[in-house]
Amino acid sequence: MGSEPLGSVLARAIRNFGDLTSLPVESVSRVERADDGWQVNFEVIELERVPRVTDVLASYEVDVDPSGNLLAWRRMRRYIRKQEADA
Repeated sequence: MGSEPLGSVLARAIRNFGDLTSLPVESVSRVERADDGWQVNFEVIELERVPRVTDVLASYEVDVDPSGNLLAWRRMRRYIRKQEADA
């Protein structure tokens, strides 16, 4: 596996995900080492609304190589921001 610091790997993965999907990553909710790199969960804003508590967010599971290059991604769930606050 590569020897890049995890922060650099995540920064590259966030940048690549945003470039490919045009979705702003709001947070990283999970990072786990995988056989061929890392598996990361991003919380992204899919639809901005007013007020912000009604924004539509989604959780994406993203597979990246040891350098942070995207291998695959899939949306795991969609939710309203307020639902997260109520959980």
